[in-house]
Amino acid sequence: MKTIVGLLVALVVVLPGRCFGMMEIEEVTPERAKALGMVGTAGAAGPEVVRVTLSFEVKGELAN
Repeated sequence: MKTIVGLLVALVVVLPGRCFGMMEIEEVTPERAKALGMVGTAGAAGPEVVRVTLSFEVKGELAN
């Protein structure tokens, strides 16, 4: 029983590995966003809710 628990603990520690979700973060100014072709919009989605949308084309620096 101790072997199974030890094996499960080892798997939980070893398997998750590395996540690339937040590999690079950059603060984007309005000028930089325009150069990248990014468009942000905000509008009402209900009486107390705001919908924010960010659109960009997957080309140039944003292709990868």
